[in-house]
Amino acid sequence: GNFATALGTVSAATGKASSATVGTLKRIAKTADPHIRPFKSDMTEGREFFVWFVSSFTFRDLSQDPTIVSANTNARPRENGGMGQNPIFQDGDLMYQGVIIREVPELPVIAGAGAAGIDVAQGFFCGQSAMAIAYGQDPQLRMDRLRDYQFRPGVAIEELRGQKKMSFNGKMYGCVVSVNSATADA
Repeated sequence: GNFATALGTVSAATGKASSATVGTLKRIAKTADPHIRPFKSDMTEGREFFVWFVSSFTFRDLSQDPTIVSANTNARPRENGGMGQNPIFQDGDLMYQGVIIREVPELPVIAGAGAAGIDVAQGFFCGQSAMAIAYGQDPQLRMDRLRDYQFRPGVAIEELRGQKKMSFNGKMYGCVVSVNSATADA
């Protein structure tokens, strides 16, 4: 069906994000055609990760899921940092089954689009090549000494760049879009 019809099937009970949602999105990414590959970086110490960018409501639901809470409190390392490294006391990303779950408060809520008029929110489950950035001009420092009688020079950085979600043969590439219920706090 189309996107609007699919939104109408998301209910408050079955559309709530959970640890099972993480597993489903990961499976969809790995079996997509073309496959969505997880990324590696120096910061991940050679391990592979996907990143799921979610709204504040989706993040709230995931951070209250008992399976994810257990994984983040019992299995994440926190040696040599005490309270500063303990996920119970620190706000930030969740990690579960090779997926970094990142809250993006700016992701909008689509009001009344779900079943029975509930609010829903999109999430973006990303791997390699989900997005590209291209530079047409390296960043350059610019100073304007003519304003304010040379007392306070204006300083800026000028660059020419663009960023875009990637596509392959007309299909989105490197990313799976999720839609979950975004019910307000009680």
